Amino acid sequence: MTSRLVKGVMMGVMVFASAPTFALSEDECNIWMCAPTGFIDSECKGAKSALKKRLKKHKPPLPDFARCMIHKDKIPEGTHISEMTYIDGVSAIIRETQVCTEWGGSNSNNRYCSSWKTIPEHLIKNRSCQWDKDRRESPKDCIGTIKWIETYMDGQLLGDIFYYR
Repeated sequence: MTSRLVKGVMMGVMVFASAPTFALSEDECNIWMCAPTGFIDSECKGAKSALKKRLKKHKPPLPDFARCMIHKDKIPEGTHISEMTYIDGVSAIIRETQVCTEWGGSNSNNRYCSSWKTIPEHLIKNRSCQWDKDRRESPKDCIGTIKWIETYMDGQLLGDIFYYR
């Protein structure tokens, strides 16, 4: 459902040209439509491949949106043109951990944890895992780093955050 809704909204603001797209492929332009849906549809296979190629060539994950639109002179007067933007970054993956929430014992010699709380695996945005020479991780309990893309239409998050390695 989210996939169809996002695509419908995107198609309302995005006009792909079979005419020249300034050296961008249709698959590259389709990254804008497919990233918010997590590339789940079969029509997104080419777009996912184009994203991988862009990343491999150290290009930004998404092309300039304006280069994917028909020339402004071909858009009917009065048509609202949404502003499409994105941000990308990394997040540290933090493993599930147990934290003591209550201590028992009468003094410091016989203290013990009497109650535990599970903190589920989670992400810390804009942080990557780092290890010092003694293999201590920062942030604590970090097990890896994942990259992400957030796409926005008129300043509002469009669809889901797309995570990739």
